[in-house]
Amino acid sequence: MCADIMLLSNTFIYGGRLKCGTETVASRTLNIPNPEALQMHHPKPSHQITSASPDPQSDNPTNWLAHTLSPTSPVIFLNTDTTSLTLETASGSRITNTLEARLITHLTLSLLSAGLPASEIGVIAFYRSQLALLKSCLQSAGTQTQTSIPTSTAAAGGSGGGAEAIELHTADKFQGRDKEVIFVSCVRSNEARVVGDLLRDRRRVNVALTRARSKLGGCGGFEGGG
Repeated sequence: MCADIMLLSNTFIYGGRLKCGTETVASRTLNIPNPEALQMHHPKPSHQITSASPDPQSDNPTNWLAHTLSPTSPVIFLNTDTTSLTLETASGSRITNTLEARLITHLTLSLLSAGLPASEIGVIAFYRSQLALLKSCLQSAGTQTQTSIPTSTAAAGGSGGGAEAIELHTADKFQGRDKEVIFVSCVRSNEARVVGDLLRDRRRVNVALTRARSKLGGCGGFEGGG
């Protein structure tokens, strides 16, 4: 776990008691084999996504993709409050966030095109219905997936599996495992600012925050909801 990710978790849950084992672990950064390939996935300037980051350039909507995936930014959370489609969708007990699914799919495909192996990317969502949506989005883009959601819950289409598949799991299922890159979908974003029991569980959130070895990226609403 790189130092920036450990600092986040250390402050959030451990009261500053965590210590990094070696300098190699502390200084670990993401290696993107072919960073030039990211240009083909760069969004149009009309996409008003910003990152919840002190970087003064992060509010420039034309560079959010490069800033989010940059190896020099080990921890990035995308603020979806600046877009027009930020709210969650609830259908009974199923809660999903289409915008977050689209963002994570875009980021994942960008890294794959830049040469990062699929086996080094993991996606975490706190809601199983969101995992099904993410699986559907990735498979529609021709990406193999491995997921812990049952067949009856998962979206139809695509067999998934294989050593070179993106892994999608809940935080609980990722316990004790890690990946070079982890993308986290927080899902909750609503006008009532209700985050739900899953995001109130600090231990569960801490698991999600500590699965990345080099890069942690998250999506959520930071003002209006999630």
